[in-house]
Amino acid sequence: MLNKMDRLTQKICRLLVYSFLGMLLVFSLPMVTAIAQQSTVPLERAQRLNQQGQKQFEQGNPQAALEQWQQAERFYRKDNNQTGIIGAQLNQAKALQALGFYRHARTLLDKIVTIQQQQPNSTLKASSLLMLGNILRLVGEDKPAEQVLVASLSIAQQVNSLPDIQAAYLHLGIVN
Repeated sequence: MLNKMDRLTQKICRLLVYSFLGMLLVFSLPMVTAIAQQSTVPLERAQRLNQQGQKQFEQGNPQAALEQWQQAERFYRKDNNQTGIIGAQLNQAKALQALGFYRHARTLLDKIVTIQQQQPNSTLKASSLLMLGNILRLVGEDKPAEQVLVASLSIAQQVNSLPDIQAAYLHLGIVN
């Protein structure tokens, strides 16, 4: 009889353990899902802010666009997304230029270009140099502007980006 009791006790213990594990799984699944969703929240939020900033900019409100793009940069930083950070900063420089803050835009672009020096050539790098060259031209620094625009053209040609090549030629024509 004792043997039957031991087996019954073992079965009950196993049943309790499996029940507990099942409940643990059921209750922990929403937490795992929430954690997974939280990991994409900064990136999604940053992308949404970027789109809102672009819309504001296109509607002729560069100040509101600047604020949206500054917020987007913060979310890209939370997500540790370097490309997003640089993109948001380039957008900010575009808004600063539209607001007439050329020197502030130049400072930001100088910072971006310095960071990108260690990165491989890309369309983003060509665009950064193009924007910096344009700002240098606007503040009257034609010789450095030309050098930066030539560098932009070279990178655009290396990455085979026709829009960046055309833009660099256009801006080089303005400088010369």
